Parts: sequence; structure tokens; C-alpha cells
Amino acid sequence: MVKKLFKYEIGAFFRSMLPYLILMPSFALFLRIIQIFETQTQTYGIIFWSAFVMYIISIVVAFLMTYVTSLKRYYTNLFTAQGYLSFTLPVNEHAHITTKLFTSVLFFIITFFTAIVSACIAFFGELLIEIFRAASYLLNEFFEHFGYKAAIMIAVFIVLVLTMLIASILLYYGCITVGQLSKKNRVLAAFGVFFGYYVFTQVLGTIFLIIVTNYPAFIDNITSWLFETVCKNSEWLIVTTVMAIGTIFALALSAVYYFISHAIMKKHLNLE
Repeated sequence: MVKKLFKYEIGAFFRSMLPYLILMPSFALFLRIIQIFETQTQTYGIIFWSAFVMYIISIVVAFLMTYVTSLKRYYTNLFTAQGYLSFTLPVNEHAHITTKLFTSVLFFIITFFTAIVSACIAFFGELLIEIFRAASYLLNEFFEHFGYKAAIMIAVFIVLVLTMLIASILLYYGCITVGQLSKKNRVLAAFGVFFGYYVFTQVLGTIFLIIVTNYPAFIDNITSWLFETVCKNSEWLIVTTVMAIGTIFALALSAVYYFISHAIMKKHLNLE
């Protein structure tokens, strides 16, 4: 049943995202066609830059709508009238959260690769060749400098980005889930929960900065430790360690957000 739920979620997500996934390559093709008629006139410059701005906007809109679709699917499918049908299915709360989470991550990846393909269309020709040459040169230099360790750094970086993406999605899921406890204005309540979370994190950050600035010895100790660490270890290990710590932190936050959503959904479900 979980496979069917995942298949249905992908289909529903795809129907919502299809116009925006088509939008990027369409504007990219339009931009490429304009470049065929390149001239040194002011009119061409206005048309080209207008098309370029529209193409960039289409990319931003596509990624933004991936987020919006993810949150909309989560809310409407679980906490509105549709929830009565969703929770009659023979699957538990874990299945509902994970299917929507992994579908969202999947479509972020699809949107990312669609953006790359559209960029190849928009800049097809000599410019694209130059971009590939520059990227290839930088990548070769990177691997020559770090050797096989470069692959480890890239892998850890990809994992870090994915975990940060998962944490951000689960944060919004958690806010929506807490917001549905309200009897009225649930969407507004979800925004209120997110605002409260934002204020709380900003206050913690401010307190940390105050403590650090009032204890200069603390900064000196950290600086000395970093200097000794860099001297004793290779730079690739420092970068990889920092990214690994960030990954662990993002996973910890994801676990907290997931636990909040699951606990409320299981014990305090409040459908419209």
C-alpha cells in the first residue's frame, strides 16, 4: 500500500509541477532563438536582457512552486477534508510523512536537473562550450589538488545539501502540523508558529553573540584551536569535518521536526 501511496503522490505532485517544469525550457528556448538574431543594436539588447530576466524568473518560480506544492500537498491531503480519506488508508502516520517528504525531495532534484537542461538550451553553442571548458578546468584542478579526497568532499557536500533540504521541508511540515491544532485560521496559525520559531532562533543567536563578544578569551581559544587544527591536519579534512558536523546538525533538527509532526498527527489529529 505504501508503494501505491508513493505512486499516487508522485502523480499528483507531477500534475501540479508540470507547467513550471515546462516553463524553464520554454523560456530557455526563447532566449536561444533570440541569440540567433544577435546584433549590436540597442533594440536587440533590450529584447535579450528582457528574455534573460524572464528565464531567471522562471527558474526562481519553479523552485518556489516546488516548495509551495510540497506544503500544499501536505496540508490539504492530511489536515483538510481530504484527511478523512487519507487516514482511512491502511498505512500509518510514518508512511504519510515519509512519502510526502521523499516526493518533495525527488521533485527538488527533478527541478534542479531541469534547470541545468534549460541552461544548456539557453546557452547552446560557443558560450556553452566555454562554460563546460571552465567547469572542466576547475574540476580537474580540484581533483589534482586533493586527489581521491575530492570525491569524498563532493559526496559529503551533496549529503549536506540533501539533509539541509530535508530539514527545511520537515520544519515547514512541523509548523503546519502544530498550526492545525488551532480550531480556526489554521494556515495563519502555521505562519504564527513559524514566526515564533524564527524569533526564538534569532534570540538564541543574539544571546550567543553577546556571550562571545563579552568573553574575548573564548574567541582567542577558538582561533588558536582552529590554527593548530589547520597546521596539524590537511585542509580537506577540516572542510569535510565541518560539512559532516553540519550534516549531523541538520539530521538532528530533522529528527526533532519529524517527531513533532508524527506525535501530533498520531495523538492530536484535528481534521476540519
